Order: sequence, then structure tokens, then C-alpha cells
Amino acid sequence: MSAPPSLSVVTTTHNGERFLPTALASILDQSFTDFEYILVDDGSTDGTPDILVDYASRDARIHLIRNDQPLGPGGALNQALQAARGRYVANLDHDDLARPARLEKQAAYLDWHPAVGVLGAWAEVISAADKVVKTWKYPVRPALAHWGMYFSATVLHSAVMARRELLLQAGGYSAYHRFTVDYQLWLRLLWQTQFANLPHCLAAYRISPEQASMRQADLQHGQVILAQQAALGRLLGRRPDLQAVLDLTLARSGRRLRDAAAVRRAAHLLQRAALAYRRAANLSPGDQQRLALDLARRISRLKPEKSALLAGQSGA
Repeated sequence: MSAPPSLSVVTTTHNGERFLPTALASILDQSFTDFEYILVDDGSTDGTPDILVDYASRDARIHLIRNDQPLGPGGALNQALQAARGRYVANLDHDDLARPARLEKQAAYLDWHPAVGVLGAWAEVISAADKVVKTWKYPVRPALAHWGMYFSATVLHSAVMARRELLLQAGGYSAYHRFTVDYQLWLRLLWQTQFANLPHCLAAYRISPEQASMRQADLQHGQVILAQQAALGRLLGRRPDLQAVLDLTLARSGRRLRDAAAVRRAAHLLQRAALAYRRAANLSPGDQQRLALDLARRISRLKPEKSALLAGQSGA
């Protein structure tokens, strides 16, 4: 067997023929070239197998795995993780894109920052027609990436490069949380390594009606809320009220809460979580200031319904 490559790139796909060629090309055209590309066809029934075979025949870096019966997102990712030989593993979903310098910049960062185990990057959000509609800027500093993970994923899976041994030691991806396979893994790794993001748009995340997250938004949302409740419970020593966790998610998306009491409960949960995190994380003075600012921003988003405000004013 040839010497292991520096890193392994992973793309798993099920019936991804529409956007798959552009995703594959974005990896094969990277400025960094010392990688293997593990492609898992998870039981596709469209033209995906032919596309993968064609690309594999033209590039020796591709290692193709075919499942006759789908294993699901977590199972397919774990299959790729077991096959990987690189020190680092980079993921790209089959409908997303990697910008040309992504692998080069992320590998260099991980080489120089051994405490960081999971590295993401900023990303552009693109339409089905490849039009950039907005930019997602994730927390750059490890302390804020860690703190924010309790309330949302602070790294984009399609922009992540991670240390392979770390992912294996954590047990890999969950086979039981179909819509939050990456988030569940990040939450398990919170106190085992540092998370960070490069302040460069190194990936493009595609939004289209074909995405599982678009088709199953309610199920995904439910799995996310339960995962956050469990993670906050580990931080606080006791699981918080589920409704307060849900209210934090609603406020983050710009929704108003039911009444002033809901705002107070959500704010109290935020304050307790920030205090527990500050005690446990051994933050630098600069990161303590950044945490205080982030806490203030999150609390400022907590607003009751206008009807509740009017009722309070009328009763004053």
C-alpha cells in the first residue's frame, strides 16, 4: 500500500446527481494536492453511480465505496472515516463547494495549532443556480466557538477539517440522529478539544428544496433542541427546562417569545450557562470580555410578543 496522504477528503452521497459533479470538481481542483478523496455512494438509484465511476477512472486519488443498501448519513460518514488514512479529515457535502485554497489553508492552520481539533471556516450561502445570497461568519476564536456551540453549530460541516484520531476516539458520527449527525459529534467533543474557524470564505453552502434539512425541518429542529438541552445539562449539572431552550432558539431566529415571563426564564438560563462556562473554561481576560458582549447580544434578542408588551403597559 502507498504511503498515507496528508489528509482525507470525504463526500457521502445518496441520489446527488444534480450537484455532485461541481462538488467533486471543487475538491479535485484544490491548490493542495496531497490527499485521498473517499466517495461513499450510499445506495443511490439515480445517475450518481455513473458519475462517481467516471471521476474515479480519471483521478487515482479517489477511493470509491458503494453501498447497495443505504446506511444513512451517520453510517456512511463512519464508513468513510474508517477507510480514511490521512492525519486530517475534511468533509464536503455532495451539493456544496470547496473554494480552491480551502485544504491548503486549513491543513496549515492545524499543523500550527495542535490544541484545535475541529476547524471550520466562513462560508457563502449559494442558490441552486450558484448565486451567492449571503455569507455566514462563524466565531473565529476557540472560546467563542465553544460557548456558541451550546446554542447552534458554530462550525459548518461542509467546511470542517478535523483530526481523524480525535473523531475515531469520540466514536464517530451518530447513526441514530439522522438530521444532526455532525452537531451531535461536536457536542460530544466540546470538552475534549478546541473548535475554531478561519475568517475566510472557504466553502459554499447550497440551499435547495432537495436538501434533507429543508424537507425534514421539524424533525431536525426537534433533534437540535434535545441535543442542546443535554449539552447545557452537562454544563450546568442539571438539565434546563426544555421550553427555555426552545425559546432561546426562537429568539436566535428573530422570533418573539410568548410573554415577559418566558423572556425572564430564557435570560436566566443564558446567565447561568455563561457563569458555568466562565468557571469551567479558564478564559483569558480578552475572552471574558468577548463572552460578556456575546451574552449581552443574546439577551437583547429576547423580546416578548407585542401583545404581551401592550398588556403590561395597560396594567401599569
